[in-house]
Amino acid sequence: MKNIFTLSALLVICLVGAQHKSFVYELNFKLKKDSLQTATTILDVENLTSIFRTADQREVDSINYKTGAGRSLSSGFENKFTVTKDLATDTTIKIIDNLHDNYALPIEEKLHWTILSDTKRIGEITCQKATVDYGGRNWEACFAPEIPVQDGPYVFRGLPGLIIEIMDTDLDYQFSLKEIRNTAEPIPTTAKPLKINWKQFKKLATEYYNDPFKNMKPNSAGISAKIRYVDDKGNTMEPNFQQWTMSTQQTIRAHNNPIELNQKIDYK
Repeated sequence: MKNIFTLSALLVICLVGAQHKSFVYELNFKLKKDSLQTATTILDVENLTSIFRTADQREVDSINYKTGAGRSLSSGFENKFTVTKDLATDTTIKIIDNLHDNYALPIEEKLHWTILSDTKRIGEITCQKATVDYGGRNWEACFAPEIPVQDGPYVFRGLPGLIIEIMDTDLDYQFSLKEIRNTAEPIPTTAKPLKINWKQFKKLATEYYNDPFKNMKPNSAGISAKIRYVDDKGNTMEPNFQQWTMSTQQTIRAHNNPIELNQKIDYK
């Protein structure tokens, strides 16, 4: 991925001529303690509002925004990274997509930043350090006071400058700015979600864990016609929902290291 860390170039991009700006972050994260994953994520900022999500999810949202034909990339409720923010109303909302269902989970935990005198050089940018507690984790951030964008990846915002880098002290999650883009295109939005709280989220997530293929089974409320199941070679197969369920449950348990550690569900 191309890095743009020349301070003068960053300032020109951030201050001049576009309807909105896209900040590309690399996310390194561990859903299992011994397994590092990497994802490209994008923070789209327009005036005082922003949307943060993976690049893949942004592409789905873009298709849906233009044609109405976009579809969610994943099922389940864990490990979702889409977040909308409105600095004018001081609201942060996490978007949970589960196939055709979308939920809006307001983040009410406040970010009480401690700005330090320490600085760090990242490329040609001199960043200032700050710390914050969020989601049961301790976080360390570097922000650029010269870049007047009080936003950052995921739920993080409110520092006097763009967040260039932020990680939790266990190094389970690390966001690093890699690129800034100017664009005149409108920000692709997410599908209209249903508002929920953390208690409802845990109920939905647990129900999915207990029966992840509920809506695929014959005679379920979500099935109006007979579904033909095929294997990877195109051959018709009989669904083994019990085996699929056990496999899905094992995967969920093995990758249960959510970014909001204080909301972790103890799956059995």
